[in-house]
Amino acid sequence: MKPIICFDTAISQDSVEHLLTYLRSANSSDTILIDSPGGTFDFFSVLGPAISRLGVTTVANRVYSAASILFALGRERIVHPESEILFHEVRVMTLDGRHITVGNADDLEALHNDMRKRPTEEFEEWRRQMHNAQDWFIRFMARHTKCSAHRIRYFIEHDAVLTGEEAYRYGIATKYGNVHILD
Repeated sequence: MKPIICFDTAISQDSVEHLLTYLRSANSSDTILIDSPGGTFDFFSVLGPAISRLGVTTVANRVYSAASILFALGRERIVHPESEILFHEVRVMTLDGRHITVGNADDLEALHNDMRKRPTEEFEEWRRQMHNAQDWFIRFMARHTKCSAHRIRYFIEHDAVLTGEEAYRYGIATKYGNVHILD
């Protein structure tokens, strides 16, 4: 039996490229246990189809934020009673080539101060990018799961944390039950 891949890092282009390389190797497992705090997702339109074509099984432990995209790429998506899937609005923006995550009051204050110094057009461009990213995420999740775009939008607008049972009930997961991971 091939070992299960434990993806327990932040979602980034590098970490997902490394995962894809491993999945394509001869000794790779076809099951990924996801325990990730999330991260960025702007590269999934390129890397996602390659992972999806491999027909992997994804298992949710802590699947937060952008990690839900990796989870949704599984042909079979398994949750268990302790699984958590977190949705929230897009909180990453790019300024001057750097990614900024707005996740707390200090970040928001620093961002506000930075944006006041910038031309209105830059703020409008940032806002447009945030809306486009959020719309892409909603369409992606609705297309790769049996959960409607309307419900996905509701989840992200309310910073929802779904239990494994809820993720199964809403069609985000394809299977619910106790999961036994072999070392």
